[in-house]
Amino acid sequence: MTPKPKSTKRTTKKAAAPARKSAGKKSKEIPADAPVQQDTNGSAKNILVVDDDPALSRVMALKFQNAGCNVAVAHNGEMALKTMRQQKFDGIILDLIMPGKTGFDVLQDKKTTLNKDTPTFVMSDMRTQETIDLVMKLGATDFFVKMQMPLKEVIDSITSRT
Repeated sequence: MTPKPKSTKRTTKKAAAPARKSAGKKSKEIPADAPVQQDTNGSAKNILVVDDDPALSRVMALKFQNAGCNVAVAHNGEMALKTMRQQKFDGIILDLIMPGKTGFDVLQDKKTTLNKDTPTFVMSDMRTQETIDLVMKLGATDFFVKMQMPLKEVIDSITSRT
C-alpha cells in the first residue's frame, strides 16, 4: 500500500478587515416619535423628513446627518403632524403623495403645530405649475422635483436656509 501524498494545498485564514471608523461624529436616525436629540453644543439643526418611501427617507436622513443635522423621520402625514405638535424643528422636508394625510394636508394643518413658522420644503414628482403654486400658497418655502435635483444640492439648499 502506497502512502497518500501530503496535500500541498495551503489553507490560510484571511484576517478580518478592520472595522472602518467614521471620520465625523457618530449619529443615528431618530424615530419620529422620539424627541430629537440635541448635540452637545446645541448647534445642530433639527430636521423632520416626511416621506412614505422608506429607502428615500433613510437616504435623506443619512445625508442630513452627514451635514451635521439631527433628524426625525415620519412615513405619513398623520405621524408628521403628531411629531410637529410635540417637537419644534428648524426645517421640514415633505413629500406630497402619501397614504392617509397627504403633504397638502400637512401643509394646511401645520399652522396648528409648534412648527407653524418652520421652513417647509416640498420634494415631489408632481411638478405641474398648478401644484407648485398650490404648495407655495399653502406655505411651502420651496419646491424640489424629486428626481431632477441631486440630493446633495437639496440638502445644501435646505440647511443653508434653516
